[in-house]
Amino acid sequence: MSAGDRIAEQVERFEREAAAVENREAWESLRQRWVGRREGAVRQLLATLKDLPPEERPDFGQEVNRLKGLVEERLAALDASLGEAERRARERVATPVSGRCIRPTW
Repeated sequence: MSAGDRIAEQVERFEREAAAVENREAWESLRQRWVGRREGAVRQLLATLKDLPPEERPDFGQEVNRLKGLVEERLAALDASLGEAERRARERVATPVSGRCIRPTW
């Protein structure tokens, strides 16, 4: 399997996992799995650079960096989306049976 194939496979895996994120906890878990300092998938891929033949390292490194950029962009977009959903939930106005509008106190 070539370096490009390995990275393409990782991109597909990340996109599947990102599509399943529905809340802040799932987002944080995804972030840790992909760009976490200790066990992140991107870090693990970079760690394999030393095992590659010298002529393959530059291309593989560029592909991993491309993956890292894609992951970080998608995480930022998910973070913004979750933030917006959280903001809307806080701003919702509760309407009791009496018809008077009150703001939630949470």
